[in-house]
Amino acid sequence: MCKINVDAGVDRASSKGIVATVCRSSQGHFIVASVMVVPNITNPKTLEAMACLEALALAEDCGVYRLIVASDCLNVINNIKGDASLHLYDDPSRYLSDI
Repeated sequence: MCKINVDAGVDRASSKGIVATVCRSSQGHFIVASVMVVPNITNPKTLEAMACLEALALAEDCGVYRLIVASDCLNVINNIKGDASLHLYDDPSRYLSDI
């Protein structure tokens, strides 16, 4: 079992976002990480959703099939789980069609 922590950041001055993932083993040992710069997307919820998708792609690339994805954005997590009552300004579910 692995845990992949995800996070996102915004650089509004240059109109780009950043998504990052860190994968650790169940013992807490570092396995792999990734960082992506995303031009022209500055919505934090959208970027956090993209980070979740990147976590799944990273896990697949590393052959990890038992994992936990950890995010600090409850709105995105609830949206991924299918909570239609949430209102997101830029619906990140469109980026999560692979889930």
